Amino acid sequence: MGTYLGVALYREFFRDLLSLPDHQRMPIVLVPIPLSRRKMFRKPFNHAEVIARTIEEYALADSLPVVVNTHILQKVRETKSQVETIGKEERIANIANAFRAEISQKERDSTFVVIDDVVTTGATMCEAKRALREAGARRVLCLAVAH
Repeated sequence: MGTYLGVALYREFFRDLLSLPDHQRMPIVLVPIPLSRRKMFRKPFNHAEVIARTIEEYALADSLPVVVNTHILQKVRETKSQVETIGKEERIANIANAFRAEISQKERDSTFVVIDDVVTTGATMCEAKRALREAGARRVLCLAVAH
């Protein structure tokens, strides 16, 4: 399912880059929301990473400067699953300071696109964006399959 959704997102949001001249195509770094260590042991894969890798595969076939980087954003503390929380305030508090990002000087001019499968309140996306901005990202966009 993640592959199918990745293809749909590529066609909807990234394929327009093909109409831009090469010199206007900024590098795009796809940053899937990372799983906690606990979830990595329970799940065989990260849904957001499957989606991001599919987008990357289709973009590379079209010679677009899109790459996945799963090392930029790290989950640095365990949190409850956002599904287990009730209300926006609890979700914001649950995910606060859960991510840390490291961006090289060379990558800072890229456009970073945070990828997640589902967004409910936006707390996880906002926290990921905060971490990327603190690490020096100049442009951060967020994209999810469902809301």
